[in-house]
Amino acid sequence: MAEDLAPLLANLSSNNAHTVEEACFHLNLKLGGPTGFALLLTPQGKGLLELGLRHPSENVRVLVLSQLLRCTTNREGLLFLRDSSLMPFVIEAVKDDSFSVSENASKVIVGAASAAVEGEDIGTKLVFTDTNIESLHTVARDSDNENLRFRVFDLFVRLACISGNLFERCEFILRELVALLHTADVLQQLNVIELVARLAQTETGINFLMAHQVFDKLTAMLTSDDPFAYLLHNSVVGLFADLSAKITPNQQNIYTSTFFKSLTGFLNQSDPTLLTTAIGTTGKIANTEWGLSLLITDYSDTVMREWFAYADSTNATLKTAFLYSFADALRCPNEALSAKVYELLAATASDCPALFPIIMKIFDTPFEELRGSAYAVLNALVQSRWGLTEAFQRPGFYEWLLSRPAATPGNGSSQWHFRLVAQVMRWILHPSSSSNETKSADWAESVIGGPERVMRLRAFLREGEIYIPTQTVVGIDYASV
Repeated sequence: MAEDLAPLLANLSSNNAHTVEEACFHLNLKLGGPTGFALLLTPQGKGLLELGLRHPSENVRVLVLSQLLRCTTNREGLLFLRDSSLMPFVIEAVKDDSFSVSENASKVIVGAASAAVEGEDIGTKLVFTDTNIESLHTVARDSDNENLRFRVFDLFVRLACISGNLFERCEFILRELVALLHTADVLQQLNVIELVARLAQTETGINFLMAHQVFDKLTAMLTSDDPFAYLLHNSVVGLFADLSAKITPNQQNIYTSTFFKSLTGFLNQSDPTLLTTAIGTTGKIANTEWGLSLLITDYSDTVMREWFAYADSTNATLKTAFLYSFADALRCPNEALSAKVYELLAATASDCPALFPIIMKIFDTPFEELRGSAYAVLNALVQSRWGLTEAFQRPGFYEWLLSRPAATPGNGSSQWHFRLVAQVMRWILHPSSSSNETKSADWAESVIGGPERVMRLRAFLREGEIYIPTQTVVGIDYASV
């Protein structure tokens, strides 16, 4: 088996670029074959990996790193990595001028750190040596290459998000990362915000960011008088949108009155990107029980009034953004709160008594994305008891539900319509396990209008998303022609 690699090793050492690229191509085929992984674990395989990691060809370095990544996915490969002394070469590859090489090296490191063999954190020990960490830390701290610095920060964020134990090992460099929020370099701050947003995907990360007052700093950016601070607003508001579903009740103070005051202002923005983000952020906050309760109690005359204004906007893009965000609010786990926000919209709207007329008019428009947002609202509405009742008490809703939109290329309405019917029928086919199932199904049947209507909806589902009615073929009597 080892002899198989000898010609390729020789060609990889050639000074002829064409010979090297051809060898790289054949090597990729061989290592991707059924015996490829076994070849890697041979002495010549190790020689190939060492040669490839230091090879002047970017394609060769990327190929070798992709093979090393395979080693992190099983016991034999991980033990091979431990015994081969290749990890220092991988650490150096993170500093490569080529982004592709650097990214693949980071994947190997993260893969190794995530792996364990028979309960032993071999991968962690392999990555977190004093030499390896100091080598990377020096780059993050001292390098003049901004891109390279943030590649290293990005690597440590990925490692920190693997587990609480690894977070502790990375914390010293994460402190240096968040300290960069206090620089005057807006582009650098944007990079930090992106990485902070990923840290905020874990409970450990949120606690760390709270302990270092990062959310306070981000909120202050929304009201900064720096002439370039506006460049940060969209990223900061988007971060708070994603964060809303992650926090616990005792972390709600992250969202201060200053934040909501800024959000109200952004809902009046002329910048369409920031405005769309603000609309979506309001919906994501309203999707949580704590968030919707807070909005209704403290911000119904500010944030919510501005948000509701887009329900009947003449701008299709803004109306679409609002309807998707309002669907988020209707999916709030607390049905009493979702019913309340629906009532508030009706009470606030000046041109219509409720959202329903707005929704039903949309299905006559040619705007595909807008129709999709209208279906999203109805789908969210019928997931609650009050919402199902609200829908079926509307004259003509049941008849409209049985009508099929034209199934044409690029038209998603037929699929959205089918899923809406399926969502309605879940009350019958999959009654809630949190209550008496028979009673729940019986209640839904009565709301829909009785067993005959339910049978017709069942038949609709059996026909599938795309239904073409059977055409009657009339025979021709050719003798009479």
